[in-house]
Amino acid sequence: MKNFKNAVQQLRDSKRVLICGKDSSGKTQIVKELVSELSMESTILVLSNHKEIKMSALRPHMVDSLYKPKDYANVELKYLDTDAEYIFIDEVCDNMEEIMNNIDKRLVFVKTVHGEELTDYLDKFDLIIETTKDKNGMPTISSILY
Repeated sequence: MKNFKNAVQQLRDSKRVLICGKDSSGKTQIVKELVSELSMESTILVLSNHKEIKMSALRPHMVDSLYKPKDYANVELKYLDTDAEYIFIDEVCDNMEEIMNNIDKRLVFVKTVHGEELTDYLDKFDLIIETTKDKNGMPTISSILY
């Protein structure tokens, strides 16, 4: 996959990451692949309504998963009290800034972004990974912004 190794390395070096793209652009597939790669060496907490993320990890015992309904607006900080090195939160919630200000972990947020909305996030993240689908309909990383 184009830019995947670069994205993994940049994710390891970043504290706050946003994975974004349009509806059905392959965000969940990219997250599954990143979690799979990172699970080889790190513990991970995933908050998502996609149960298959944990199942796709190469070392699933390194991944904890909490079900988060897609339309759930807030994530209580008590659920993020973990020893995990990475926390993936699917569909950015209303209290994203509260989470970033109070949780000292590597945070990876996943968000559906439409058009110019991406510029609203540029100053909040160390790394932004944007997904699209290639000409064969396969998810790919279209850009990495630092």
